[in-house]
Amino acid sequence: EKQPLPALKALETAKKGKMVLLGLPGAGKTTFVRYLSLRHAQVLHKNAVSMADDLPGWQGPPLLPVIIPLGLLAASLSRETTTGTAEDIEIYLQQTLKSIDTEAIRTYAGYILDDLHRRAGLFLFDGLDEVADLTLRPRVVQAVEAFAERYSKILPTHRYMVTCRTFSYTDEKWQLAGWE
Repeated sequence: EKQPLPALKALETAKKGKMVLLGLPGAGKTTFVRYLSLRHAQVLHKNAVSMADDLPGWQGPPLLPVIIPLGLLAASLSRETTTGTAEDIEIYLQQTLKSIDTEAIRTYAGYILDDLHRRAGLFLFDGLDEVADLTLRPRVVQAVEAFAERYSKILPTHRYMVTCRTFSYTDEKWQLAGWE
């Protein structure tokens, strides 16, 4: 609590595997999300069990990386409801995968949720501050919280990270309850 932690260490040691990465514009939050996702995907692709060579500092096994751009998630939400749910994110994931121009990925859309019941995932919710419609930010926060709550009960080894600009995160109604 008295010294800053590297983001990688903070994610690994976060209570309940949940953290918010704050930073100034251009500080590298999205770059970090992409790098972290790439490294985990590379290790999974090699069928390796250790991250030691590919991501120094990561102590656990490789996790299935899932990047969810929160601005795009918000744009996909139906205007008919005002409460965010875990299903909002599940539907977004499946629809996004189904829209990709690769048959194997489109096919995987039907299996990803089942896969995340058996395999630990690294959920990277990028850009809370990029939810342009400010009335949707609380709903997006609710959806992320509900999703993390649901999947933490299924597999406590899942990890969750939300990125946001520091200034945008000062409003309490946009903050995630209990996330470091």
